Amino acid sequence: IWFVFVESADRKRIVFDLACFYTGAAARVAAAQDGEEANNDYYISNKSSRLRSAPLADDLRIHTVSLRLDPMNSMTPVSLASWLQPGEGKICPGEFCIVWLYINSGKITEIMEQYLP
Repeated sequence: IWFVFVESADRKRIVFDLACFYTGAAARVAAAQDGEEANNDYYISNKSSRLRSAPLADDLRIHTVSLRLDPMNSMTPVSLASWLQPGEGKICPGEFCIVWLYINSGKITEIMEQYLP
């Protein structure tokens, strides 16, 4: 399970920038080590701009966050075609598309969007 910034995505693969997502006490420690402060009890560290990519599994599952609903309780399963379409109230695709990628046997089997307050 990897926390990433999605750089691009299509029907076959996702190109991403790997990052670290910390919460609670770990967020405060990691932020302090970087000379920063944790906001809203989380901290994201992204010290490398190296892009990576991985293919999508045939049985890929995607869960989105709807900003129109309560983003803390609104994980919705969607199809890949729907997820790839831009739209109002969507986190992905977009400039700040952050997700958790579940990678098994070298393929992305699940995408879970991350809401940030």
